[in-house]
Amino acid sequence: MLPSPDWLLYTVLSSGSKILFMLLGCFVFRYLYLKNAWQHLNLYRLAKYIALASLIVSTLACSLSMAVSFLSAKWVLVESLYQSVIVQGETKHRVLELAWNVFSCMFIVLGWCALYCFVEHRKLHFATKLENLQLQQALKQAQLDALHTQLNPHFLFNSLNNIRSLIRINAEQAIEMITALSQILRFSLAHQQTDKIPLASELAIVDCLIDIAQLQFAERLVFSKHIDQGLEQALVPPLAIQTLVENALKHGVDQRKSATELKLIIKHDKQQLNIEVSNCGTLNPTHKQTSSQDKTGVGLSNLTQRLQLVYANQANFQLTETDGKVVAQLNMPLQLG
Repeated sequence: MLPSPDWLLYTVLSSGSKILFMLLGCFVFRYLYLKNAWQHLNLYRLAKYIALASLIVSTLACSLSMAVSFLSAKWVLVESLYQSVIVQGETKHRVLELAWNVFSCMFIVLGWCALYCFVEHRKLHFATKLENLQLQQALKQAQLDALHTQLNPHFLFNSLNNIRSLIRINAEQAIEMITALSQILRFSLAHQQTDKIPLASELAIVDCLIDIAQLQFAERLVFSKHIDQGLEQALVPPLAIQTLVENALKHGVDQRKSATELKLIIKHDKQQLNIEVSNCGTLNPTHKQTSSQDKTGVGLSNLTQRLQLVYANQANFQLTETDGKVVAQLNMPLQLG
């Protein structure tokens, strides 16, 4: 019942040649696909190319494999098998046999070409998506850098004005203010390219700012802060709290002759970090906005834009007036460094 060695060899040569020619045809299709950038074609044109390539590859592969089978049969099979199988048995319907082989092979080649095109299109899709994400990230970083360069001169301008007013009145206090200012500027330069920093680092700069303000306002400034435990490593945008405190000093304490209380409260609620800076005072009628649209100056406007770039729609800023107090509220996702 086992096939004879010569018949087995004949079968291997006949079938192997068909597989070999089909593989070569598919590699030619792959070469043309990449060379002519067919991955950018629309689906209709690509489908026509796949169908045409499948028909050509199948026809050539079956024709060449049939020729190889004839030659191998002449060389391998014994004379009796050759006469009965090739000469007498398979010559009656040669065209029909070729058509059937082409039809059956075409589905194999068509499936392979379609699968290859699908994989290449998915690779192109993900590569394009990754490139777009990288471009968006680069644009986001460029926008953040631009906002940083706007924020630093804005704060520097306000601080220098304060120092100038103290130089003739109290030179020693002016020197202390310059020292505290240098620490703030050093911090700003060190974190120019970072989106987020630990809350402890941000609070250290706020303390320097308060030291400068205490020298300027003396007993007119009453500052207090409350920080929930375990938030030292919570991540916040650099100079975010400093901007809120500076705004409260400029538009709250500096505008009042009597003692003004300034409070800083930082707490967390589940996965949200809540930052609140409040001071006695009122908002101007044109500034009474309950949304995050800031109308009070460059600092808060930049802060709103930075929040949008870093957190998208997951963070919000509000500036409101409640019971004779101006309250700046900043909410963002709680992230621990």
